[in-house]
Amino acid sequence: MNRTFICLIVLLTLSFASTAYSETDFANKIDEINSDIEKNPDDYKFVYFKACLLMDLGRSNEAYETLRQVMALIIKKNDPIEHLHIETINLEDLSVIVGFNMGESERNPPETGITMPLRFEVFKKDPNVAVPGKLLGIIYYHVGMIGGRSMSAAFREHCGKTLLNLDSMDKVATYEDIRQIALDLIKEKYSANPK
Repeated sequence: MNRTFICLIVLLTLSFASTAYSETDFANKIDEINSDIEKNPDDYKFVYFKACLLMDLGRSNEAYETLRQVMALIIKKNDPIEHLHIETINLEDLSVIVGFNMGESERNPPETGITMPLRFEVFKKDPNVAVPGKLLGIIYYHVGMIGGRSMSAAFREHCGKTLLNLDSMDKVATYEDIRQIALDLIKEKYSANPK
């Protein structure tokens, strides 16, 4: 079974289970996870679980930075995982699954070129099922690299072999900023009620 798929299943299970935790339970769980990380510093699963808990606590910027630590550990182990689930965002008529990409260009950013650290998979909600419905599109957050440095950032949608530029933003942005701009674009482009 594909490792990325297993990680997605584990995260979805944790996300559904997390609704039963109080904030104190989360804090205690993070303390436990930190202890596990100290005992197993090279095991990315504990760090990933911590990122999931931080996201559930609403500490998304901290969770995003923790995912960068997960990627460093995955690279160190030479594990072929290409992306991790960050969160599922439920809008009125859409579901958005956010992925943290770990392809070749994210693991080893090019001197000149682009990386795509985040992707937002947009699904039409189906009221008859609990899982996301029809995939409407995927919006990527791109970072342009020149001379090994981040020089620009943009949101693009892949349509076959064509990239459609949707919006640009500051090259240095927090996850919360990236998330908000992506959601605004998604609502405008895909939602029946874009308010």
